[in-house]
Amino acid sequence: MSVKRVWLNVVLFLTIVTVLGCKQADVVPKTPEQLLTATAWKLDELRYLQNNVPHYYKRDGTQNTESFSEEYIEFFSDNTGKYSGQNSSTASLTWGFTNPEKTMIQYTLSYGLRVTWENVILSEK
Repeated sequence: MSVKRVWLNVVLFLTIVTVLGCKQADVVPKTPEQLLTATAWKLDELRYLQNNVPHYYKRDGTQNTESFSEEYIEFFSDNTGKYSGQNSSTASLTWGFTNPEKTMIQYTLSYGLRVTWENVILSEK
């Protein structure tokens, strides 16, 4: 066997060992709390009754009865947060998950309005 061929086999062997030996870093999934507090949240779609009158909002929609396009909510890791509304109005809030599966969130704005989000699925996708 020539020196060149031996050298090629050694390089090939080391390449295979290196590739197979490299283990992808374990990715630790984020908790629902980490996902919720990582960003400000804007409403995409909202339906609600107020005084038995139905209201509807869809971001960039044409059939809206209300506008929430400037509003967003920030949740902080200490179970507080901030609601930013139309005309630059703001309100502090407290929040928490209301079930063990962490698919329901309830928050209360500083002026007393309590809001419940149901069927919440938080993911990194």
